[in-house]
Amino acid sequence: MKAVVVTNTSEYGIENVELESPKANEIKVRLEAAGLCHSDLSLINGTVQGPLPLVLGHEGAGIVTEVGPATTRFRVGDHVVFTAQTDIPMLLDFHHQGRLDLDRMVSKIYAIDEIHQAFIDMQENVNAKGVIVFAQ
Repeated sequence: MKAVVVTNTSEYGIENVELESPKANEIKVRLEAAGLCHSDLSLINGTVQGPLPLVLGHEGAGIVTEVGPATTRFRVGDHVVFTAQTDIPMLLDFHHQGRLDLDRMVSKIYAIDEIHQAFIDMQENVNAKGVIVFAQ
């Protein structure tokens, strides 16, 4: 699987990574699209410290390819969306009330090999809210 990996401050790139099989109550997801935002950029430029090396991205969408033991809520083939933001219903309510314009948060979709340009665009505010979406 390809991933954006930070190896040191200001050093990142696309690497092939292998994931272990899921453990109890875990799932493995084949990503169809993933997002990177300013918190990821902060890890790259050193504003926020994290353990290195580090795979970026904490939101995405894809299809479950494997389930770990004791996993009961998901099955292989399920389509899933994940994020570090746990209150998705609240965000959708804000969107429906006109208080959060999700349609304008992403102004451009990049291919994974455009990672460097995507971060330049984010720093220069070319991308509306600084959300980068990578699609296959």
